[in-house]
Amino acid sequence: MATNSSRGLPLDEAEKTKLAALDAEASLAQQKKIIFLKRVARKKGITSKMLKGLKSKNGKRFVEEKGHKPYRKALVREDFLGSEQETAYLCCGMYLQKDPSSCGWVKGDPVEKPYDEIGCLSGSRGIRYYCRICGKLIGEFQMEVS
Repeated sequence: MATNSSRGLPLDEAEKTKLAALDAEASLAQQKKIIFLKRVARKKGITSKMLKGLKSKNGKRFVEEKGHKPYRKALVREDFLGSEQETAYLCCGMYLQKDPSSCGWVKGDPVEKPYDEIGCLSGSRGIRYYCRICGKLIGEFQMEVS
């Protein structure tokens, strides 16, 4: 009997085959879900391939913030204080220059998830940023590295 490395369960060949089929079905369902969410977001004007195609609530244009590090970000500058500032981010793989599976520019802020992977010898701690449409890792801010 072989062991499934992800769960530590002993599986025979028939069980391995069934598990592989279930994994394939789950992967396909997840891909379909992401395609559906991308279509809905584009239809509702939440995403755009180009920043100039993204429209703010007040009709002003988003302007990309230069030098923003963990991920590419754009803002709508308001004329007066106290008003809500609109933001957008670019869904692009963290280490990719061009990403064909990108959602494009997305209104709002990405999902922030703190992480702590400091071990006895090395690791890091910080915040990872994920696209709220497709869940892709788009950036990371390391607060501590050892």
